[in-house]
Amino acid sequence: MANLTSTEISKLNKMNRAAQDVSLGTILSVAPIGGVVTASAPQANASAVIIDTGLDANTGYTVQRFNSGSALLSYVTNTSGSLVISAVTGGDAIVAGDVFNWLAW
Repeated sequence: MANLTSTEISKLNKMNRAAQDVSLGTILSVAPIGGVVTASAPQANASAVIIDTGLDANTGYTVQRFNSGSALLSYVTNTSGSLVISAVTGGDAIVAGDVFNWLAW
């Protein structure tokens, strides 16, 4: 999803009476995007998974990591529109097949 321009936000905010009280364009302009990424062998060997969110910058994010249905802890760094995910020190290493569910806004 592409970011809305200020003109599009303004038009959506004014499009009908129902939207006037909720600033629909403003709400939609920060709607989260997300996806699912499965770690590959090269990512496991590098001990990091990098997810390009497609945003210029992330103001917030959430990431869940699973392996064989079990939730695992990860360390996430938010860097210029990308999420860099690595294992927590002393935690489970990233392995091929780990599944990462993510949302960014």
